[in-house]
Amino acid sequence: MTPTDVHAYMTHVGAAARQAAAVIAAAPTAQGLILPGGRWLSIHAVALLEAEFGKPVFLNLNSSLWAALRSAGRGLPVAGQGMLLVS
Repeated sequence: MTPTDVHAYMTHVGAAARQAAAVIAAAPTAQGLILPGGRWLSIHAVALLEAEFGKPVFLNLNSSLWAALRSAGRGLPVAGQGMLLVS
């Protein structure tokens, strides 16, 4: 990973955290956070956001993986990848 890649990653994670904080402030009874989009780097923000807010984070990637593993009848739980994949 180049320094430019690291900077882009940290900028993305920071933006996701700010967005999540705004959502939780506006809707403290929300049961989870949805971060739409297909950026692979978002998967690395899941554990940070879940630890910060205590709510599951849903991405296109982890939701699709959860559905595929569940349909196949195997592969769950997947430790270390967020609340959704351990359910």
